[in-house]
Formats: sequence, C-alpha cells, structure tokens
Amino acid sequence: MPKQYDGLEKKILDCAEKKFIHSSYSEVSMRKIAKDLNISVGTIYNYYSNKDHLFISVLKYSWDKTFSILKEVTNSNYNVEKKLELFFKSIFNELNRRNGIGRQIFKIQEMALKDISTTNKIKNSSENEFTKFIQDSLMIHLKKLSKELEDKYKIKLEDDEREKLVLSIITTTFVLCNQYLNQITENTKFILELVNGFYITKSRNFHN
Repeated sequence: MPKQYDGLEKKILDCAEKKFIHSSYSEVSMRKIAKDLNISVGTIYNYYSNKDHLFISVLKYSWDKTFSILKEVTNSNYNVEKKLELFFKSIFNELNRRNGIGRQIFKIQEMALKDISTTNKIKNSSENEFTKFIQDSLMIHLKKLSKELEDKYKIKLEDDEREKLVLSIITTTFVLCNQYLNQITENTKFILELVNGFYITKSRNFHN
C-alpha cells in the first residue's frame, strides 16, 4: 500500500520531483527546493536527513504513482494480452516522462544487477532498499499476469521457473529503457514477443 504523506511533505516531494526531472542530480539542492516552497531549509531536514535521502524518497513517491496505474491494469477486465500491452507501455511511458529521474533509476538498477553477478554490496542501503521496493512490487503484478498466461496456454510453471521468468522480464525492461528510452512502441512490442514466445514454446513442449 502506498505511503501516506502529510500536506507539507507532499509539497516537498512534488517540488523535488519536478526539479530532479528537469535538472541533473548535482544541480538540485535542498536550499533551492526550500526557496521555491518559501520554507526554511531546516523544515525539509525535518523530513529528510540529506539530499540522497530526499532523492530516494522522490523515487519511491514517483513509483507509487506508477504502481497505482499498473495495479489498475492488472486488475482490469481486459484479456491478458491487452493487460500485458498496457502494463509495459505504462512502464515505458512513465520512465520516459520522468526524464532525468528515469536515468538515475537505471544507474541504481545496474548497481543492483552488478551486485548479483559479482557479490559486491551496494554501499548505500537506501539505494539497496529502493531496488528491492521496485523489484518486489513489479514481481507481484507480473506473477499475477504470468498465471493468467499459464491459464491461457493451459500450462503450469513451477514457482522457481515463474520467478526466473519474471526476473528476466524485469531486467530486460530496464535494459530496454536504458538503451532505447524513447522507443515506447518498439520496446513494448519486443517484450510482448519475448513473453509470448516463451509461453508458446512451453505450451508446445507441455502438450507434446
């Protein structure tokens, strides 16, 4: 469930989100945000210990809005093919809309993927927490859609196989966003072909 914010904190996050979208991380400061909101810098520090803390909070705040959209898609009455199309198109649209924030998400995600492959630890625990937040939330929705696809193709995946598939989809989605952020239609089509191809192959093997 999305975190509930008080009125002032929401104003701080809305202002900070706009600044991170239109400016680089280094160009944004707590002082500039405070000036725009006509509040003291100390007021922002009552909520966030430093700029890193604020930035990660903005990412979570921004993704909460995205996950509300994805939840609507997942729980809609559309068939599973339409749900998948809307699901991935929504992700690509949202990341594209965020501009600079989207790029920073990819950097954090790449750090997480590197951590998995090299056993190095991400030093910043808040970044580690954020990647887990994104991955866990996406997995909930994608596992539900995966089970709908299993019903469509009349197959049954083992839990670990379904989890590997979903993790592969999440990883591919972030790679596509990082390399081809503006190609929303092409990215969506590629992911759909990848997912459907997996299930078609599984269905053939399952029923032979």
